[in-house]
Amino acid sequence: MTLLMAISSSHNALPESDIGFEPELSSEKSADTSGRVEPGGLEAACGSLTFEDMFNYSFATFDVTVNQDWESAWVQAVAYVNGTYADQVRTDLDWLFGDQSLPGGGNNYLSSDERNNVEIIGRDCIEQTHTRLGFRAGPAHRGGIGVDWKNSSWTNAQGNMVLEEWNLLPVNHPNWRDCTYFGASPDCREIPVVPLNGRDCDTTKPSSEGVDECRTIIWLNGTVEWPSMNDKDHFTVGMNTTNMTNAEITFNFPPETATDPDTGEETSLRVAMFEECDGRLVDANPDNDGSAPTIGGCQNNDGMSHSSELIDVNGSDQLRVVVDVTYDFADWPTGQDFFLDVTTDPVPPNEAPMWTANAPNEGDLIPVLAGGNMAFMPWSSVAEWLADEAGVGSLTITCTDSSGWSVSNAANGDWSVAVPTAGGMTTMTCEAVDDIGQSSGQRNWSIAVPFTITSTSTNLSNPHEFSVTQASDMPAMTVKIDLIQDGMVVGTASSEINSVAAISVSVDAAAAVPGSIQVQTITSGTGILTTRTTHDIDLTKSSSPPSVTVTEATWDGSSWSIRGQFSDPDGENVTFTMKIGTSFGGQITVTGNSWQSQAIDFEIWDEGEHTITIEACDTSNVCTTITEQVDNTFLFNSNSPNVSPGLKSDPDDGNPLPAPGVGVVLLGFIGALMYRRRRG
Repeated sequence: MTLLMAISSSHNALPESDIGFEPELSSEKSADTSGRVEPGGLEAACGSLTFEDMFNYSFATFDVTVNQDWESAWVQAVAYVNGTYADQVRTDLDWLFGDQSLPGGGNNYLSSDERNNVEIIGRDCIEQTHTRLGFRAGPAHRGGIGVDWKNSSWTNAQGNMVLEEWNLLPVNHPNWRDCTYFGASPDCREIPVVPLNGRDCDTTKPSSEGVDECRTIIWLNGTVEWPSMNDKDHFTVGMNTTNMTNAEITFNFPPETATDPDTGEETSLRVAMFEECDGRLVDANPDNDGSAPTIGGCQNNDGMSHSSELIDVNGSDQLRVVVDVTYDFADWPTGQDFFLDVTTDPVPPNEAPMWTANAPNEGDLIPVLAGGNMAFMPWSSVAEWLADEAGVGSLTITCTDSSGWSVSNAANGDWSVAVPTAGGMTTMTCEAVDDIGQSSGQRNWSIAVPFTITSTSTNLSNPHEFSVTQASDMPAMTVKIDLIQDGMVVGTASSEINSVAAISVSVDAAAAVPGSIQVQTITSGTGILTTRTTHDIDLTKSSSPPSVTVTEATWDGSSWSIRGQFSDPDGENVTFTMKIGTSFGGQITVTGNSWQSQAIDFEIWDEGEHTITIEACDTSNVCTTITEQVDNTFLFNSNSPNVSPGLKSDPDDGNPLPAPGVGVVLLGFIGALMYRRRRG
């Protein structure tokens, strides 16, 4: 059963961030089980998968033993597939060749022939899949832009890879039968991928008794390798666990010792830090730099509880670490990694946590917005305010306030506060305590709504005026107003405020395009924590219609065409359509700021006056329409030329455009004479 790796099952991994464990895959939990291996497409079919993409297992163990060369590890994996998960595995295998490229595929029965055919290319497929593991020598870090933790890969260079199954085709299955499809081998047997008459999941029975369609076991043994680590005394093991719902992972490291330069004592490998980084959400603000999580500061950015837990560490002779990963199968995190920092450095003394220079000073003001519960301080900032040898994530941080504003720590580590609609000020007192009760000491800050900001209109103008009113008893401060569109600053202005009197701030909005505009402010000043906040001000820039002019309309024999120029006040792209009456009138090509219709042969149209409608629409679907009246009667008059009169263009707003000049009329006259001669 060796091509499970190539099946696209309901465990498609989620897209990852800059930490770089996974390529971009499906962003949703897909129920599609029709993944297939196309001819010659082994690398494409298997290259984006992980062990969990193969099937839904009930429980799995992964034993990773790092070899003495520190460039590879022997991995032994066992997956227990119970109940309906076993049905899913059989369904995936049957549909692996569901296009009938091999006999028996896609008929809702799994056969021994299908299993044997899969085994032919199974090990090659495994070598293409992702191991999820990363090994990085040197000081601990958590990645960042351009850092790919996914630096290990499967190898079968020594031919020692093993992939085995038990009970994939249970001989006690009540629907076991000889294969019925054309092309089956003489000894082929098959079972339905889902039991036809219900199931017997009494797992207390031994395998020799009763029905076993509910129990399947998968074994995978193989070697993974990574670039050579030049520093065995300091390294980090990272692992992506995004959809590992119930697994136990054991790491066994070779013995490694060092000498403490201060005491001369021998030290061995130990775990310096273990932490899980959840979520990997990119903040939607222009200041985001995509940096990696802070070491010791990881939190559950997706709001879920930690699911990776260090459950055993044994370092008496050689380091052995066991990690347990468990969470609800139906509720995968947005993205999840754990990091295991290993070192031979001596254990540092357990010091009390400390406030860092990044933390606000005693008595500083932290600006917030009025009205409702808001997350006013992200964990990424809080994690830089404290320091502890065990990591900030290991500290217990408590905050209280003096006015009943309910300051709290959200599930993802962000600090939240319920701010009264009327605004005001409260005092927040915070303290961090480590695992043995040592405290950072209390620090007090003021939380206040320092000003209000309103817009003169919800329709963006250029420039756009805002009114800023400072609250009473506030220090002098600088307020910078940013207009944000699609994550980019499209207008900005700053002003000093030091009075309760309202001031007007004018923001140049020339860079804005039609659409919604977000208003953000950055508040700063002496004794004020520089803070960016997003205000509940609905601004929209309306789209202006394109400007369209006609420069020429000409006859060439019986063919008529028109051309002109256009512009869009908002700089949006403009597209054209043309109709003759209610019928499609042909293509209009655009070059630079000029447009031109294709030639229309009016000899094939009915005799008389025709209305030509040209519509120009911008990206916001705001349009300008112009019309032309074209009389082709002269084409049907064999006695005397009937020169078409000067043409007049009328935009839909009623503003007339100039008619073509004498040259156009003359061309029409000459065309009529030529046409008469041809017809006579």
